[in-house]
Amino acid sequence: MSRILTGLIAAVAIYFLFRILASKRNKPEEPVKYVCDECGEKDCVCHREDEIPK
Repeated sequence: MSRILTGLIAAVAIYFLFRILASKRNKPEEPVKYVCDECGEKDCVCHREDEIPK
């Protein structure tokens, strides 16, 4: 009985670890916080993110 319970606990733990890892891989990209007002790129050399003109 102890082996069955240990196997069941291990299977549940492996299942939840797999679910956690799978959810991190399928996570969508975070929305872009900055788009250049000159060239429209997300990552450019026109301005730094902290130098956005107002």
